[in-house]
Order: sequence, then structure tokens, then C-alpha cells
Amino acid sequence: MAAEKTIRIAAAVSRHLFARNVFSVRDYGKPPVLFFLDFLAILGLYVFIACYGLKLPDRGNRASAKEITDTMRETQKT
Repeated sequence: MAAEKTIRIAAAVSRHLFARNVFSVRDYGKPPVLFFLDFLAILGLYVFIACYGLKLPDRGNRASAKEITDTMRETQKT
């Protein structure tokens, strides 16, 4: 009896998720070129965030170019 009720609830949930709600990524009213440009813009945003997000923690540990050249000049003088 309890197993049948569980199966009915699971069926109702799956029906509600997949039959009543449309999980659509593509707007079929929009031309494919505009969809592709939107896709590229979002992809570029994620690449930008990932690239510069990975560089942020490294900024504090790196010496500036001026400090490196000054250190090299000092070691060459001695």
C-alpha cells in the first residue's frame, strides 16, 4: 500500500516536472544568428570571469617589473 502511494507520488512529480514545465534554452522566435551571438556573448563573459578571476589571487604575490629590474641591476653592479 505504501509502495503504491510512493510510486504514484513519484509519477506525479515527474509528470509535473517534464510535462507541465518547458525547460527550453532556445527561443524559437529569434533568428539562429542572434541566438548564436547571445551564446557567444555569454561564453565570452564566462571566459573573462574565469581568466581574470584566476589572476586575482596571484596579484599580491608577484613583484612589479620595476622591482625585478632594480634587483637585477643591483646584482650586476656587485
